[in-house]
Amino acid sequence: MRYIIIFLFIYHSISVYAQKVSISLFNDSNLKSAIFSIYSGEYKLFTGNDKSISIKKNDLVTVSDKSGRISVSVNSIPKGNFDRLDFRETDSTGCMKIKPVFPSLEPRRYKGEFKISLLGNKLLIVNVADIDEYIAGVVESEGGEKSAMEYYKTQAIICRTYALAHFDRHLNEGFQLCDGIHCQVYLGMSFFRPEIKEATKITSGLVIVDQDNKLVTAAFHSNCGGYTVNSEDVWSLPKPYLVSVCDSFCLKSPHAVWDKTITVRKWISYLRDNGFRNTETLKPCQLCFNQPRRKQYYSIGNDSVPLKKIRNDWELRSTFFSITNTDSTLVFKGRGYGHGAGLCQEGAMVMAEKGKSYVDIISFYYTNVKIIKH
Repeated sequence: MRYIIIFLFIYHSISVYAQKVSISLFNDSNLKSAIFSIYSGEYKLFTGNDKSISIKKNDLVTVSDKSGRISVSVNSIPKGNFDRLDFRETDSTGCMKIKPVFPSLEPRRYKGEFKISLLGNKLLIVNVADIDEYIAGVVESEGGEKSAMEYYKTQAIICRTYALAHFDRHLNEGFQLCDGIHCQVYLGMSFFRPEIKEATKITSGLVIVDQDNKLVTAAFHSNCGGYTVNSEDVWSLPKPYLVSVCDSFCLKSPHAVWDKTITVRKWISYLRDNGFRNTETLKPCQLCFNQPRRKQYYSIGNDSVPLKKIRNDWELRSTFFSITNTDSTLVFKGRGYGHGAGLCQEGAMVMAEKGKSYVDIISFYYTNVKIIKH
């Protein structure tokens, strides 16, 4: 039975009382130097023992790793070397622009405060932000800029659930979450669609829990190709709310189909490397594979290899593919994009465009769950 109930009560064991979250920015980069500038509002730069450096809106503050300390200059004028720095906003309109210098990356804009220290041999920049500002930024980074309001509400609830369920993921490193795919992609505050902030505000505090009132693993992916997968087919562990569903909503979306061509010679070599026997006698037609519904393994006789291994090894968009052959090549006809568990983003977008509510969408992709206000 698939159903969903919204409970509007305080569930203290998963509350985040201060409603703040600390995120490591540019976490996947070996950041050595960056330039900070005030985009809006006012900030003060503290260097320890409540000492501060005055900065104005047009100032360029460069911070760099210098022999195990943090070098600071303002408009190219050196201000000293420090163990840690704190940019603290002095009003609610504060927004900071950060431009990585080494390595050189595109600038991003963030609200909140910033704590800078050294982690190993790189700069650690931690953004301490209001959780809904963070969630809106994640929705814009993960969910795109052109979708219906109900989709944004759905994605906000999912991203909030995922964040709260993984709040201790990086505590031993001095922050709660990172800004990469290891946690959730966070490329700065939401700027391009006001609907995203509005959807996040409307759903503020709402999360998805299972029948034991535990936060679910709110998995999502780009396109399922027509069928989502059971969680154990992706991560080995079964989750009663992550079970395969037939999804016709995503079939005409941009990432619904794909193809890749591989030579027969390379494919046979791959099978041999993965324990397939008698590969020298295999004919191209024996290499064909039909997957009308999702399977776990590619098999020939008693030999098999997990589809998720094939996907990783060959950098395929999904595990949902069939194989046809010519004389010397194999054509992988694929469906979907991503791991396939949980919410299909492109399917959810279509559902929202057709007038489905966020409750409808969440109940379609997650089985026997509840939405509560934490």
